[in-house]
Amino acid sequence: MAAHEVGMLKRTDAPTSDDPSRSPTSQPARTGSTSRGLIPGSTTAKALYQVWSGTPVTVVKSPPGAGKTALVVDVVRQLLTRAALTVYVVAPNNNQVAALAARLADALPADSVLVLAKKIKPEEVPAAVFAGDSERARHLAAAHVTVCTIARAMVQPPQCDVMVVDESYQSTHQQVRSAMAKADQVLLVGDPGQIGPVVTVRTDLYTGPTAPHLRAPDVFDRHPDAVVLTLPHTYRFGADTAQALAPLYDFGFGSARPPRSIIGLPELASIRVDGVEEGNTDEDLLQAVVRRAVGLVGRVADVDGELLPVTDGDVAVVASHNAQVALLRGMLAEQGHPDLLVGTADKLQGGQWEAVVAVDPLAGGVQGSHATSLGRLCVMASRHKSHLMWVHDGRWDRAVGVDASLSAADRLRAREVRQRLTEPSPAAHLPGHGDRDPAAAESNWSTR
Repeated sequence: MAAHEVGMLKRTDAPTSDDPSRSPTSQPARTGSTSRGLIPGSTTAKALYQVWSGTPVTVVKSPPGAGKTALVVDVVRQLLTRAALTVYVVAPNNNQVAALAARLADALPADSVLVLAKKIKPEEVPAAVFAGDSERARHLAAAHVTVCTIARAMVQPPQCDVMVVDESYQSTHQQVRSAMAKADQVLLVGDPGQIGPVVTVRTDLYTGPTAPHLRAPDVFDRHPDAVVLTLPHTYRFGADTAQALAPLYDFGFGSARPPRSIIGLPELASIRVDGVEEGNTDEDLLQAVVRRAVGLVGRVADVDGELLPVTDGDVAVVASHNAQVALLRGMLAEQGHPDLLVGTADKLQGGQWEAVVAVDPLAGGVQGSHATSLGRLCVMASRHKSHLMWVHDGRWDRAVGVDASLSAADRLRAREVRQRLTEPSPAAHLPGHGDRDPAAAESNWSTR
């Protein structure tokens, strides 16, 4: 292939969101625009209608890559410019607050976004106003939005008309309840398939559907006046992945992603590595991961007809254990790819890359709630845009069956998703210890 026929893929190692309120071929709104219209019948329009109608609780459920942040930005823009309501937007951590503030500042008129976060540097979001900048704060627009972490809002609950909780499935019921103590309405937006909030206290002391440690939307959607909406499409991955992840969601969704692929590779593929030793650091397992990740670099992506080279920055390796991450980074560095991103599902949650190699958390006979978590499974299988390689050892069915932390329904979901990720896995596997053929290994994998 001639060099001039290939462009450069945009780096995707930072979390991004797609916009569900416009078609993939539409142009983005201009910076600072307040006149962008709503699509009648869209989830954004429905959410805005519920807030304008005074609905006390509105929950928006989203699949991965459906444009949650875009919905938040659109709704907030309308509330500020057309209703002049007092709006607070909260998120679980400072990184999410910085990303939200940047998106809002790009979409709203100057001096419309106030950030309350000491750990975020003003240069990270130059278009926003920070509470410590008294000079700029004096020029805040009459209608402005305040962005902060949910922890800060809990300490000093703000008096506001509407509190918008982004990534709400990563917050507990108690956190949101405390933060919105003085808010008239709440809009919760999030992906129910994500890894839930970290809870460090004993949860066996609390029972019932409103327990404080439960995920916030799972409690708030039981409110007698709550309205629950869903985003209908993902713009990140294709139909095969949407079908594979469907058992993890209680609502249907499809793929509206434009045509996209790594030339010569399917959207979903898997490798089974036999003879993996107990534990999560088996050398054969990790070598299989490294070979597949390195083999992706230099391939060509077809992005809606445009041919683009796949670089280190377009590939990510997702593991579930810190020990795996450390070893994989060292192994990739030895292969000349120190910049190829490796991280745990928890760290890479929210990101997206052209191609992903993921290690099944259950490989090596690992057991326990961390390994069998449906949220971790969902995150690891949904970071890719064109191609996912799922690496496993074929023993996941037994591991799922013996884990007491899973309900019968969750066992069924875990099995169904892995079946879809690995079929037809029985016919494709890598040899075990002492029986490795690296050349054959590269071609011995199942596809869908």
